[in-house]
Amino acid sequence: SKHLGKLVKDEYGRIIGRVAGFANYLPESEAPSRSKPTATLIVETSYGFEEYDLSRVVTANENFVVVRSEIKAELVETREKILWLYTRIQALESETDSSSVEEPVLTAAHIQHKSRFNQLVSYIRPLLEQAQRRVDKLRLEIEILERGLVELNIAKSTGEIKHDEFEKWSKILKDGLTAAHVELSDLEAEMKVLSKIELEYRNVFKVEILSGESGG
Repeated sequence: SKHLGKLVKDEYGRIIGRVAGFANYLPESEAPSRSKPTATLIVETSYGFEEYDLSRVVTANENFVVVRSEIKAELVETREKILWLYTRIQALESETDSSSVEEPVLTAAHIQHKSRFNQLVSYIRPLLEQAQRRVDKLRLEIEILERGLVELNIAKSTGEIKHDEFEKWSKILKDGLTAAHVELSDLEAEMKVLSKIELEYRNVFKVEILSGESGG
């Protein structure tokens, strides 16, 4: 409720809309005793209302709430989960011979971790396709903004617009161009890392998990 009425920006400085409400959800997949409500902000945008999970809030002050880009958040979260699971699986493998935990318990945990790992790795490709669509949109946006700046300069030099108008709209276009370039750079960097992970890890645990089920 403390964010009601605040403007919402993405992490690149673009204004998305204004906080118009909030909601809490209890995940149905977990037992109530173990669940924590998922809190969201209801944001009024120029094209309707959207929900933003509070986990995507980067920072907030008296006037603004800054939220992380959804596609970037998914890329980062997927990468971090995969690397975390890989470390856990390696730790479980090293515990097999020395642990006091019964082997069936370790084996079950091992299989569960590997299954989740493979599930996440298989999700990389469609996620990258989604990110690529955003990249294509950003490249088009950059072209449009660059063209707009050229035309604005021509209009200034021919006297079609006054200097103060030029300064105002030139700043808006330049800010948009900077935001698009920074987001494009961020996405391409994350996509490069995930592509490498997908290539290296897509079959790393597959045979071990499926060998007992497929009969070789």
